[in-house]
Amino acid sequence: KVIQNIRAATPEMFDELRRQAEESLAQQLPLCGAMAESLRKEAIEHLEAARQRCEALREQRVKEEARRQEDERSRREQVETAGHLRVELAGLVETAEASAARVKECVVAANDKLTDEQAQGVVKAVCALASETRSACSAALEFVLKNRPQLEPPLAPPTVTEEVRKLVSDARDDVVRLQQRTKLC
Repeated sequence: KVIQNIRAATPEMFDELRRQAEESLAQQLPLCGAMAESLRKEAIEHLEAARQRCEALREQRVKEEARRQEDERSRREQVETAGHLRVELAGLVETAEASAARVKECVVAANDKLTDEQAQGVVKAVCALASETRSACSAALEFVLKNRPQLEPPLAPPTVTEEVRKLVSDARDDVVRLQQRTKLC
């Protein structure tokens, strides 16, 4: 029975099961007569196989933890890069919004009592500001297209913490909001 328990040993309980097996063998082997040597060899083989399996499990756990930590570090790095890019994009969007606001102000400032010369001046100003707004919007949209993979980090795998998962989700939401603001310009 002790040998059967050793077959199912985990790294956490291996030492205790090994101790139990050694105690049981010390007590029971003298009572086994001619079969004592073969039982001892079988027990040693099972102990060695269990030790190797437990060692392999420990190594696998260490590797999985290292991979999980690397995923976490990489994901945090991606989120940080995305944050810097979103700040830059927010600046481009704010420039486009300010330019669009100047176009609106120029149009609102125009009234029905303008002379032809004044009206032509307003049209030129509106055209220039509209061109500036188009350029600012284009710059923001080109920035999004160029940097989309970095702006929106891939979905976080289940191995990363909830905190990193939230950071990735927030990054995606920010990019969507900035794109919507750009479209409104």
